[in-house]
Amino acid sequence: MTGIIGQGFGRSSGIKAAVEAVAGGKVLQVLYDSVGQRQTTTSYSYVDVTGLSIAITPAATSSKILVISNVKGGGSYTMCTQIVRASTAIGLGDTTGKSNTFAAGSTSGYGEGDTEGPEGAIQFFLDSPNTDSEVTYKMQFKSGQSGNTAALHTKPTDVIGNAAVNSELLLIEIGA
Repeated sequence: MTGIIGQGFGRSSGIKAAVEAVAGGKVLQVLYDSVGQRQTTTSYSYVDVTGLSIAITPAATSSKILVISNVKGGGSYTMCTQIVRASTAIGLGDTTGKSNTFAAGSTSGYGEGDTEGPEGAIQFFLDSPNTDSEVTYKMQFKSGQSGNTAALHTKPTDVIGNAAVNSELLLIEIGA
């Protein structure tokens, strides 16, 4: 049988109940943060992107959190970024060559003397935090080569009046 399921048919056949049982995937909450303060590091170890973190309390332990980040910057060599939940890096690729996010995405173009621009690393990750307690997500970055500078948001020679590009973090809670 094809066509639109009506009130009577849906109720008497049980199809309506089956559709409701698999109707997960609703957006439960959306949280957003951005920061545009200049920050640099020469560290080859990850450091927090100052001011770019969001605390979320999932509605249920079965909820998924879609994490979308857009960290703007680069380096004289490269810049790497990662998503962190609580104190654990998440969304890292595996050794089979399959990656579930752009962890350690890198870019160049913010070296000394370079012009400003929107270079950066965009990451997406669907997380399963398995909690209904508050959890904090944040972004970290590092230089792609020890001793070289990675810079966020503006060029190293920035002066008042030059445009700054913001880094962003977006969390979308999806009900199971």
